Amino acid sequence: MNQQAQAKAAAAPQAPLSNTSSFRRLLRLLRPYPWLLPLLVVLGIAASLAEAIGIGLLIPLLGALVQPGDPSTQSALEQAVRAVMLDENGGIRFALVAATIFLLIVLKTLILGAYALVGAGMTGRIAKEMRVSLWDHVVNAEMAWFSRSDHGRLLNIIENQTYRATEALSSLTVVIGAACTILVFGTFLFMLSWKMALIVLAAGGPIFLLVRRLSRRANRYGQALGAAYGVVAGRVMELLAAMKTIRVFNQQRAETQRFEKAADHLRGTFLRTELLTRLLGPVLELIYLPVFLAVLAFALYMDVSIPVVLAFLVLLYRMQAPLKYLDGARVNLAACSPAMEDVDWLLASAPDERGRSDGRPCAGLRDRLVLDALNFSYPGTDIPVLRGVSAEIPRGEVIALVGPSGAGKSTLVNLLYGLYVADSGRILVDGTPLHELDMYSWRDHIAFAGQDSELLAGTVRYNIAYGVPDAVDEAVEAAARAARAHDFIMALPGGYDAEVGTRGILLSGGQRQRIALARALLRKPDLLVLDEATNAVDTATELAIQSAIEVLAGQTTILVIAHRTSTLMNADRVLVMDDGRIIEDARPQQMSARAALLAGVGAATEDLPGE
Repeated sequence: MNQQAQAKAAAAPQAPLSNTSSFRRLLRLLRPYPWLLPLLVVLGIAASLAEAIGIGLLIPLLGALVQPGDPSTQSALEQAVRAVMLDENGGIRFALVAATIFLLIVLKTLILGAYALVGAGMTGRIAKEMRVSLWDHVVNAEMAWFSRSDHGRLLNIIENQTYRATEALSSLTVVIGAACTILVFGTFLFMLSWKMALIVLAAGGPIFLLVRRLSRRANRYGQALGAAYGVVAGRVMELLAAMKTIRVFNQQRAETQRFEKAADHLRGTFLRTELLTRLLGPVLELIYLPVFLAVLAFALYMDVSIPVVLAFLVLLYRMQAPLKYLDGARVNLAACSPAMEDVDWLLASAPDERGRSDGRPCAGLRDRLVLDALNFSYPGTDIPVLRGVSAEIPRGEVIALVGPSGAGKSTLVNLLYGLYVADSGRILVDGTPLHELDMYSWRDHIAFAGQDSELLAGTVRYNIAYGVPDAVDEAVEAAARAARAHDFIMALPGGYDAEVGTRGILLSGGQRQRIALARALLRKPDLLVLDEATNAVDTATELAIQSAIEVLAGQTTILVIAHRTSTLMNADRVLVMDDGRIIEDARPQQMSARAALLAGVGAATEDLPGE
């Protein structure tokens, strides 16, 4: 999939799912556990049989107490039960009946406990695996797809929609259990009186159509609820990232009002969905009542024996609960189907960059990097960002990459990282095209630090050793000293074990930059990219850091994006970019006046000659 197609996939619209489609997707989640569904069916049937047999044993008990047995009016089931539970004189074997009913109740309880344990355990495991799989797809997705995706939607899918999909899994276990109970109880109803059973079956048609209609409405509500959750999640992400701007421009009240509007829309969609699912039970109970009355009237008209009528009504009453569960689960599945659709969309549409990891292993940069006529436009746009960029970067050189904002510097670096693939042209690593290398082994030999370097929640030590997790403490401290970070780290409560907070919020900008630089230095990369890596530190600290970086010169290829004159003057060469092109490649002392102006140092230094 090319990058333009990835961008389209990231914004592809959703199509509604039917309950059948939801079932198919749920069954795919169960494929690693082929034994689960048969086990749940066996347990469900066993529990239902235990209860149905227990109810059936009431027939001889009621018959002996209410009316004598007349074989000509008894069903086959009634005759079989009487033969076992009544003695030769027609008396009830109370001890046998009581013991059997008690054992059946205990057996049913144990089976239902096992059913709940298996169902809940597997639902939890599958839900966890689903969340991990979703995160794995996101963290390994092609950058072109990720950058064009709605991050609020991604957050909503991983956080909320997986919860809804877990509800769908729970509903599936309810459907299986309820279906087993209805099957067993329905069979017993037909064995007691097939005529009364047909009345029940005929009454089920309108109920089925009603639930089907409610399911379709629940599906629409579920789609609206998922979209509303996505809007709220997106607002939260945006507001947290822009908190400083909101406060400085005094927009707290306005942003609160905007958030309240999104939250109110979410409340409305949630309310509609919850009302539909919660009112279903009482409505169905009201509908079931005429069915009971119809069965009773038919029994009285046909002069059905009282024990059979009572047993039939007890079974029918007990079947009311699984019928409600089944209908409720159908509606819940319809409400959750948009969540399943979102999960399926993410699993299917996120292009995996690991498809580029089957190339040749990379041994690092031994000779030179060659940029050969690179052209690139970001997915979803027709605006070229890089236009025929060509250059050679020998190993060990310090290259300054300069130019005005929007010139293409960061884009070029992103291509070197392998985050994007050029539309045309090549990047050669020691003569081998970058796209032919294992992308992950190539990244093992590069590192970066800069103004956009992010710290992760955790300790200082964890962040410095992020690229080298098995680094010993001495190496971590040496990297921190080289980045002039050791002294302020030791002043923190806990030193290297101090927490940095989310995105390093507990540290100053300069402290974050130095920890990011220490992280890059610890990796001892073949290619080190420094993007304004010292713009938040004072001049003395910058000079000390430059001295540490100079030690790497000759061994590590260093690409510096900066505008400070001191940084440029320490470079071996300066690549000046403008409008997506490299317009000059020269030593610092040989830069033209135009190039110096574009580099942002034209007026700041007198030792750069004019044209």
